[in-house]
Amino acid sequence: MFRPAIQRLSILLFMCAFCMFLAIVSMHYKVVFKKDGYDYKINASRLMERSLQKIKKDDKEIDSSYDPLETGVVYFKNGLEGNLDSKLTTLNPNFAGLVVDMFIKANLEEGDNIAVAFTGSMPGANLAVLSACEAMNIKPTIITSVSASNWGANDYGMSWLDMERKLSDYKYYRSDAASVGKGGDIGNGLSEKDIKAIIKSIDRNNISKIYNKKKNLDFHISERMKLYDRDYEDIDLFVNVGGGVASIGYYPGIEKQSGFLSVDSIRFLYSNKVISDCVMKRFAYRKNNPVPSVNITNIEALVGDDLPIISLAKDENNNPVFSKKNSPVIGKGPLFSEKRYNLVIVIPCLIASLTLVLGVGFYSHFQIKQRMTSYDPDSF
Repeated sequence: MFRPAIQRLSILLFMCAFCMFLAIVSMHYKVVFKKDGYDYKINASRLMERSLQKIKKDDKEIDSSYDPLETGVVYFKNGLEGNLDSKLTTLNPNFAGLVVDMFIKANLEEGDNIAVAFTGSMPGANLAVLSACEAMNIKPTIITSVSASNWGANDYGMSWLDMERKLSDYKYYRSDAASVGKGGDIGNGLSEKDIKAIIKSIDRNNISKIYNKKKNLDFHISERMKLYDRDYEDIDLFVNVGGGVASIGYYPGIEKQSGFLSVDSIRFLYSNKVISDCVMKRFAYRKNNPVPSVNITNIEALVGDDLPIISLAKDENNNPVFSKKNSPVIGKGPLFSEKRYNLVIVIPCLIASLTLVLGVGFYSHFQIKQRMTSYDPDSF
């Protein structure tokens, strides 16, 4: 009985096996695709790694029970609130690569000028911003609120400003001015002892002080804006690290808005009372040159799938998931690269599969047509 090629079991099995083989080959041979800014990200991450070593305190003083990567910049103080996972996650050197990624999304280029607001709460994030600036040749004007939440630089004998000074022979950037921080940007909510220790820290580091206890928050915001405008006429981006009230206001909702924020989104947040009057708002409402922002807060949401959340979690064998022995590897992860199908392999495999299927199909059509042009009762 007549059967065209496409109806023969042996032909169908061969086609199936051939196409499956080519599909497996295509899936197996992938290439590593480097993400935008790969070289900047690698350079920034390496700079941050070296910076962490530079400011690290004596190994004998490190408590690995809450500092699993043994960075030496995690400080505990009774009575203070703070998110340990956030602080640890920003101490991953690859976090500097994430900052580069945000700079790229903000369309920053080499030589651009930015305004930066640090706090003492996340030394890792501060280092990441400095490293990203150096890697991309970005020029920052930096103002630091020295006060810190728990697990941050809350030992004011070794404040963030002191850490910066340790990097002065290696980094080009230091704070241009500093405030006490906390409530009203003048230390409301802090003890007199802590306020005095913070002011002493500012003075011993020869940093300009933004502090007038008789003035309100509006005064301290305006003083910051004057300083930012003094250095550069055109500022391309405002970068905030942490929850400084002068920088991002006192409404709690703004801390959830992490990452790159366009001018329009900041204006929308202000109109909906998600953000109060602050440096971020004033930059966004400039008439001639409105400035977008990068908000480095809400760290778990900020890193997403790009970086792991570093915590004190333990595996099934009760061993720490993160420790000095298995610290994150620089340049590893979806932030830097991803595997993609190799088109040099995929396209020929696709062509070969289509050629086989279409070839058998056309040949079968030819067989049927040829068969139908002649009368053969045995074919019925």
